[in-house]
Amino acid sequence: MLKKKYLYLFLIPLFFSSCATSTLYNWGKYEKRTYKYFSHLSPSATDKLISFYRSNIVHPSGTRKVVAPGMYAEYGYLLLMQGKREIGIQMLENEVRLYPESETFIKRILKSLHYEEE
Repeated sequence: MLKKKYLYLFLIPLFFSSCATSTLYNWGKYEKRTYKYFSHLSPSATDKLISFYRSNIVHPSGTRKVVAPGMYAEYGYLLLMQGKREIGIQMLENEVRLYPESETFIKRILKSLHYEEE
């Protein structure tokens, strides 16, 4: 009987520790920032969102310490919209390099913006 009590004292914390979630990627305040951007479309909102993306790309966190999926793509797209072609395409290529499954989507973006590979 005493052994069962000790077994439960050991198993219960083990069970709850296995339920703890760890995030592979840190999205930061992604939802809040993008909501603000789309609700206040302006050059200053764009600059703030670009700054947010840049910060998350330079200092990725989360378990993997890798930029979250889609972050390079959104950052690159905004840069392309600002006419920063070279760095925008580079960010889109980074997205494909980290997440190869995004290649079809990224190619479609580049084609629609007339930035196909030359």
